[in-house]
Amino acid sequence: MAKSRTATMLSHLCSLTFCVCACAMKARAGPGICTGTAASLGLTCSDIPANACNQTYTTETDQSWMCELHNDRGCVSTTFCLLPGQIPVSPAPPPPVPPPPPAPPPAPDPNMYVISGATTGDCVNGIWHLQDKKYNGKAGYVKQGTSSEYMIWENGNGDLDGNDAAYRSVSPESIPKWIIECGGAHRWTTIADTASPPVEGWTANSGHAAGVLNISTHVKDPSAGTVPWRPVLQYGTEYTATSAAVGSMGTVDAKGDKIFAKLSDSAINSLGPHADGFFYYRLYSPSLVGLYGTRAATSNDQPTLFIKSKNQFKDGEDCYNLCSDSTSAYCEKTWEECQTDAKNWHAQKSGARLDTHATTEVIKQGCKRWFHLAFKSHGCYYNPGNYRKGKICLSQGDCPTSVKALRSNVVISKLEGQGR
Repeated sequence: MAKSRTATMLSHLCSLTFCVCACAMKARAGPGICTGTAASLGLTCSDIPANACNQTYTTETDQSWMCELHNDRGCVSTTFCLLPGQIPVSPAPPPPVPPPPPAPPPAPDPNMYVISGATTGDCVNGIWHLQDKKYNGKAGYVKQGTSSEYMIWENGNGDLDGNDAAYRSVSPESIPKWIIECGGAHRWTTIADTASPPVEGWTANSGHAAGVLNISTHVKDPSAGTVPWRPVLQYGTEYTATSAAVGSMGTVDAKGDKIFAKLSDSAINSLGPHADGFFYYRLYSPSLVGLYGTRAATSNDQPTLFIKSKNQFKDGEDCYNLCSDSTSAYCEKTWEECQTDAKNWHAQKSGARLDTHATTEVIKQGCKRWFHLAFKSHGCYYNPGNYRKGKICLSQGDCPTSVKALRSNVVISKLEGQGR
């Protein structure tokens, strides 16, 4: 198509190689088209080919100008030309594409591993603590009470264990692996490429290890604040006592209720005592189960209780063997208040049992009461007259009158470290 006089005059406005300007009625031209008359440019509609894109042209009066891009097969697209001196009306920009949602944060590394079950190379048994710095890009752990017994990921690039000696010398050789090293020997390995040591799949290093490892992990309870409380026992409503380690702390069922898990009694007793000679425990129950169903605990239900004792923890004994100590006491305040005012600690007055109701100067029967019946003679007690022989539980006082609920989703934690 030959370039018309109109196209020649307006080609600097259209910035198109093949451009023909056509007259069109303003109503048809739509928004964003500069208005003017053909006469203002010294043009008439007769200057434009009548068959351009099958447009129908009328008079030059009150016309708009529209620039149409052509090729040898006809009209391809339409853009608009401005007359000199006019300001373009830009179409609204498309809405910005929202950024993708941030990736969820990685699961935190466990703060502690508790291992039992090793026979040969039993130095593996015990508590292993997370270190501040990663090793070869993964979480590393050191056994409690040592500085050179490691549970680390070796890939040949590290500076511990003889520059990752297990990576080179323990089968499968020259394959990255997790290694548990203690007592001067490589004990257990696994090539599972995980962010932190797995709880299953470990292989005994022949001649240096034997047994069946039971490994549990722990991530610190966020509701405990910055105080280093280590969960040592958890359950839903009741459980059967055992001195052994069971399951993994923090596990829940499909309903979100705690699945019974605990450290072994020996692992629990390896934490502390503290500088004042006491072991400190935190009992926490966020919910209650009773005659009237399940409900969340409120501040009126005293969901948290602290106990201090100089006795060793023994699952299956009344009050876990913590209350028979003549110096044992409990505190119903916040941990900060328990620390700063000795008057907030109240002596046990129920013999070997835990029962805050028995300390009558503090509280009488009611929603705030915590009690643990004489296990060997009664077992777990809840609601009017219900006993579960051979089961362990913690109960609430009358709330309402004569109705005692079970404290549920219980987590018992022990204070770590020396001092308070």
